[in-house]
Amino acid sequence: MKNSLLSGLTLSLFTASLSAQAPAQAPAAARPPQQPAAARIESGLAKEAVDATIAACKAQNLNVSAAVSDAAGLPVYVFVPDGTRAGTGDTAIRKNITMSITGKPASETAALAAADPAIEAKLVANPRIVRFAGGVPLMAGDKIVGFIAASGASAAQDEACAKAGAEKIASRIK
Repeated sequence: MKNSLLSGLTLSLFTASLSAQAPAQAPAAARPPQQPAAARIESGLAKEAVDATIAACKAQNLNVSAAVSDAAGLPVYVFVPDGTRAGTGDTAIRKNITMSITGKPASETAALAAADPAIEAKLVANPRIVRFAGGVPLMAGDKIVGFIAASGASAAQDEACAKAGAEKIASRIK
């Protein structure tokens, strides 16, 4: 009895010693599968397109902000010139988010949502979308690599300036 009590006590002390030396490891948290990276326009081209968008509007005495986003709607380049209304940079980004859902120019959002309940549901589910014109997709052949939008003038003027920015870099988009 004395030996079994002693060996049990020794085993308990040995186990406690090991536990104290080895840090407890929490079970690995399950990670969601990683999404493939969205197609992305090069930042140098994004800046050039934004500059051309702003210049096209400035030539008409219009002050706008402009933004280029990747195919998922995440910003690549945003510029808010001095003298431009507050919030216009964010609105340009939001136009790009909207187009990342529809894959079409911002001016087509309302018609697309009215014709397709699935698109309407996606738009309703995202509080960052806007439903007015002002941006266009950036294409590499038939693949969307990003979006460009302007904000600060009328929706139609914003979209015309965004088209000018897209056209400035269209032949060099990869």
